[in-house]
Amino acid sequence: MKYTLIQKSMIANATFSTACALTIFSYSATLSQWLGNIQPLLLQGLAVSLLSFAATLVWVATRSQLQTTLAKLITIADWAWVLATPLVIMLFYTQLSEHGIALMLAVAFAVGTCAWFQQKGLKQIAVN
Repeated sequence: MKYTLIQKSMIANATFSTACALTIFSYSATLSQWLGNIQPLLLQGLAVSLLSFAATLVWVATRSQLQTTLAKLITIADWAWVLATPLVIMLFYTQLSEHGIALMLAVAFAVGTCAWFQQKGLKQIAVN
């Protein structure tokens, strides 16, 4: 099966989301300190959510008929994450370590990259 740009982008997003979840599970105590002493259990809840999101991404990306409405909603959710990141940093700036801020910005950049390619892929589908 030849994958389209939207499908490839969603699979890349799923891979990144899974890597983030596994990192959170492995280093929740350290990440908790970097992110203002958030309870590690909350971070682990985020990790479970990321794994669920990754499974959804793979499911949507690998259907023989792409569900464009779901792909659009996923892309909107990714852009919302990107836009929310600076707000969260501003609101909790005094509680975050430099590592935490850098990590949040790096994740937002990666999510934004996925969202940009997903959006480009959706536009390609609309043209065809």
